[in-house]
Amino acid sequence: DQIAPAHAAYSPTDAEITRAQRIVEAFKEAEAGGLASIQVDGRFVDYPIVQKAERILAIADKIAAKKG
Repeated sequence: DQIAPAHAAYSPTDAEITRAQRIVEAFKEAEAGGLASIQVDGRFVDYPIVQKAERILAIADKIAAKKG
């Protein structure tokens, strides 16, 4: 079975998922307040960074759904 090793190799780590969640949540709050860039964990975050975080979460969700 090659699927499990592929999932393991390409799955975001728990730390990546946690950071992506923090980025998306913080940016949604900031955007609601009229901001288009913020700092999360001392790092600049704007739309491209948020889009990457959303892709990480989407990949994690798809892999989790396939694992059942």
